Amino acid sequence: MTCPLCGRERIIAGSIGYCVDCVRERFEEVWPGVREIHRRSRRAFGLPEEVPRAEDGIPCNICVNQCRIPEGGTGYCGIRRNIGGRLVGGTREG
Repeated sequence: MTCPLCGRERIIAGSIGYCVDCVRERFEEVWPGVREIHRRSRRAFGLPEEVPRAEDGIPCNICVNQCRIPEGGTGYCGIRRNIGGRLVGGTREG
């Protein structure tokens, strides 16, 4: 498999499809394709494709993502959920 940007044979992984040099040196060109691959893989596992930012969502301050999880929604981590206006998951209680 060859990198679609530079034609080199050294790609990072078949699913990503770009070589390490292009990822490092031409990130702006590579990012849209990598972002779509990342979204597709998260979708396959039932995870949110983007960090939830619902205005009426409950803020989760456990990690750097700072999700605002809507009712019935799941945090970017896939662990924390908003059920009945309460964050649950990832603890003994939830």
